[in-house]
Amino acid sequence: MPKGFMERLERRKITTSGFLVYLGVDLDVTKLDFDRVTVCPFLEMGSLDGHLHDPENCYFWIEIPTRHYPTLAPKGKHIIVLAAPAYHDDLANWGLEANGHRGTSYQATKEKVADSLIRQAEKVIPSLSQHILVKEVATPATIARYTLNRGGAGMGWDQTPEEAIKPGQVTPVRQLYLVGQWTYPQGSVPGVVGSGWILANLIKEDRI
Repeated sequence: MPKGFMERLERRKITTSGFLVYLGVDLDVTKLDFDRVTVCPFLEMGSLDGHLHDPENCYFWIEIPTRHYPTLAPKGKHIIVLAAPAYHDDLANWGLEANGHRGTSYQATKEKVADSLIRQAEKVIPSLSQHILVKEVATPATIARYTLNRGGAGMGWDQTPEEAIKPGQVTPVRQLYLVGQWTYPQGSVPGVVGSGWILANLIKEDRI
């Protein structure tokens, strides 16, 4: 692999990951006047850096998918998702052990942050904690584990002013091509599909 190619990749930063709390509830969410809302307890824009610094004072968003798709849950039940931007190395690496093992410290950190978000969510969804039937929690380490994305990155490489364009589909290695959120044009489902479409056309038109 050419040295310059690897050096360019090593300079790049990754996008933020997330801390996610998935709740199954017996709460009548149809009485709420929103299906998606952002909870932001502070006004300092400098604090919006993608890191989860303080679980008791962080911004996050709430989504209620069953407001539009009620068949996602049993009749009379709903799904509520709490999601906060976070990086893999936040909160002392989420209490992970040096070898990456998820021990008691990790589990305690995960539950503490989840409970904090639930308490904050009760500012807009009163008595939420009293109606939880199912709770699943994911940290950036969880996302990295199940998606194999470095650091649990939500959209691959970050697009900064210095590195605005993501790497293309063609690599210096003969017949090694790349698609997905780490390549041009961007992350998200449309971006990932687009990267595959671009490569397919390059191959079809013999432009590689």
